[in-house]
Amino acid sequence: MSLARLAGVFLTVLLQSPAWPLETADEHLGDRDSTVSAKYEFTLNIGRGVPVCTAFLARLKATEFQRPPFCGIPESDSIPGFSPLHRVYLSDDEIQTLYPRILSFYTELRQTDSIQKYKADEARARTGVSLLAWRYDPAISVGNNGKPDNVEVWEGIQIPFGGSSDECGDVFTYGPTSVETGWRVYQTAFVLTPDNEQIDEARTKSLFGHPKGQTVQLKGGKSYKLEGFRAIGSSMGFFKFNGKYYLETFFNRTGDFDGRRAETDDLEARQPGTSVEDVLGVFLRMNGRTKEVCEYQMKQVPK
Repeated sequence: MSLARLAGVFLTVLLQSPAWPLETADEHLGDRDSTVSAKYEFTLNIGRGVPVCTAFLARLKATEFQRPPFCGIPESDSIPGFSPLHRVYLSDDEIQTLYPRILSFYTELRQTDSIQKYKADEARARTGVSLLAWRYDPAISVGNNGKPDNVEVWEGIQIPFGGSSDECGDVFTYGPTSVETGWRVYQTAFVLTPDNEQIDEARTKSLFGHPKGQTVQLKGGKSYKLEGFRAIGSSMGFFKFNGKYYLETFFNRTGDFDGRRAETDDLEARQPGTSVEDVLGVFLRMNGRTKEVCEYQMKQVPK
């Protein structure tokens, strides 16, 4: 993949960004020969001594990643304290029905049932390959208040630059040393209405929207405003530990949970392990407030 094409994709993102028991995303997708071959090391930077942070670090270290961690942390209850969550993948028909609403809210912060034909055609071609979606059964209580939330996670909402069908984890190289790493495809969580026909916008923004809103603050006082839905992070997933539900996500180039560490488009200067995109946060929502409880730095190393 060329650097020019890659830069175009990042610009596009910045201007918008029956149940199968304990099935992981890797099992659902099958083998991918083009996936980057690497190992991943994690360092706990925030949350030392906090049981959930220590346990999740052990889980990360014990995981054999078939796709890069930013393509989703596989479900696992191998470490004591974790309870499995059961994913139900949406059918092709369900994805096609909901996709116009998901895409329009994601890119414009407003839902619509209409979609340009070429976008619908490309989405149809990518469904089940680089466009995926799942909900949880039983439903999870993101707010930890005993009330279930009808959460769906969508991967690959944004049609890739040039109409490509690139899948998360596909190999590409960049930077002065031509580092080989994995292609990033965002995973974003939404709350749907009980009938699964539209997004519950208020609940989605409350649970998963970035606390700093649409404005991205860069170093030196510069800023810009996003047009679409700005989520807390770019690779959103969930786990249950000792009876509580947690959100885990890698951040993206618009910054961390506090709105800091935002990055520009200087891809040539980047090295894996130095970007905010390689920072993984874990969040707990209690009493209507979301708090970051753990933070990890990921480092890619050769196998």
